[in-house]
Amino acid sequence: MNAARLESNGNLPTPELLLGYGIRCAARRSPSKVAIVERNGKTRTYAQLVERMHRIGLLARHGLGLALGDRVALVASNRIEYAEITAGLADAGLAVVTVNPAASEREMAYVLAHAGVRLVVCDGNSRSRVQASLPEPSTPVLGIGAELDAALEKARGSDPVPAASASQPFCISYTSGTTGRPKGVLLSHLSRTLMFMFALAPSYGAHTPYMRALAVSPFFNGGGLAHLLAPLYFGGEVHVSGRFDPETVIDSLAGGVSFVSLVPTHLTAMLETGSWPEFPALRALVTNSSPASQRLKERVVERVGPDRLYDSYGSTECGMVAGLSPAHILRKPASVGRPVPGAMVRILDEAGRECQPGTVGELACRSPWLFSGYVDDAEGTAAALRDGWCLTGDLGRIDDDGYLFIAGRRKQVIITGGQNVFPTEVENAIAEHPAIREVAVLGVPHNYWGEAVIAAVSVHAGKSLPALDEMKAFLRNRLSGYKIPKQLHELPRLPRNATGKVQRSEIQVVLGAATKPVAAERQS
Repeated sequence: MNAARLESNGNLPTPELLLGYGIRCAARRSPSKVAIVERNGKTRTYAQLVERMHRIGLLARHGLGLALGDRVALVASNRIEYAEITAGLADAGLAVVTVNPAASEREMAYVLAHAGVRLVVCDGNSRSRVQASLPEPSTPVLGIGAELDAALEKARGSDPVPAASASQPFCISYTSGTTGRPKGVLLSHLSRTLMFMFALAPSYGAHTPYMRALAVSPFFNGGGLAHLLAPLYFGGEVHVSGRFDPETVIDSLAGGVSFVSLVPTHLTAMLETGSWPEFPALRALVTNSSPASQRLKERVVERVGPDRLYDSYGSTECGMVAGLSPAHILRKPASVGRPVPGAMVRILDEAGRECQPGTVGELACRSPWLFSGYVDDAEGTAAALRDGWCLTGDLGRIDDDGYLFIAGRRKQVIITGGQNVFPTEVENAIAEHPAIREVAVLGVPHNYWGEAVIAAVSVHAGKSLPALDEMKAFLRNRLSGYKIPKQLHELPRLPRNATGKVQRSEIQVVLGAATKPVAAERQS
């Protein structure tokens, strides 16, 4: 690719922090450098990536006649094209609606209709469900692979693609919808680029043109997409792993990867493979998306050493909020760290007043990279964004040193005998038992206590479920009596969504169908 094309494709307003701007800078700096690698050997250099971005924008705006601000759904598993489609459409002034490729027809139909998409780009595995889910039969569908490549071959021209403004949404990410209909979260170019520069880069010290990142989490999720695009924004090299496989991730880390973000279930599966080889280039292994027990963190530190494991907390709406460095992983048990540079947090009581240190309340966050609102939901947006602060719906506390601890979701608080029980605190205590692999704590109706605390667990291979009395004795010095579960239920695996979050509603369905608890306290 010659310098002239790079210059024409880079004709963006200098002050604007657009998603593709960093990628184009990297292409100007090192056009022949590899940008993305798939495990099957397929690659894109930065020159090729920018060329494809340019043609995708031309195809959408001129070939398909989409207008500035139109929305395009992307329904695909993790693959090399995800970055170029997202960045190319976004730089052309279109918002990419990232859709879970495993969604049912009903779920997919809701998202496509709610977002008002004008085009769907999908992979072969999703094509039939996409066709059955279209809100309008006339909505065009473009298949990734030969169909997209043929269309891009015709999308030639030197006319610059109209660029978006930094305040426009580059992406609409739908929440998992665990408490109702999923919400479409509007994320602007500016919000993501500022988060890359102020939160990710200084927190981990790994985001440089020399990084080799492994992208594992689903790209349709806000966090997974960020960990795909941020290394490209800084000119690094991204390895796309596809479907998670513990052995594949371990091999990639042993092969020279310097950065990876994993959910706790990934780490648990990797630990079960046995011993790990050396990871010579690894600078940062980040756990996020759902709480990691202190015991899990300790086991990972035993494998990778004391200076590589980070914890973090964030959300689709807030982006990255807090991070815990390796120096404090063992010193601050159960903490997710301090606010990252550029972010503020505070804990609020039910009246909206700021709580004293150590008091549990709702977590609110403020930063330059908050979301812009929910799609067609003014009421939901107003409830979440108040006076420049985002109310997360998570409960937490801040200690005297400024470290943040997450207690769980506000809607998941268990009230038993008039006392509040925060599931995460109980889960962390149960997870310390050597037999426990996974745990989820929830409340069920009880005719005396109002709600009873129960725990669903899976156990490590070769281990047995502890008797209820044994677990109660184990927890007695760790928790107040009213917090100790009245029932233990064993499941082979806890149901989780694609981002690793436990699906408590599914656990309730499973437990409701059980004829009796595996272990239970006599009911009052």
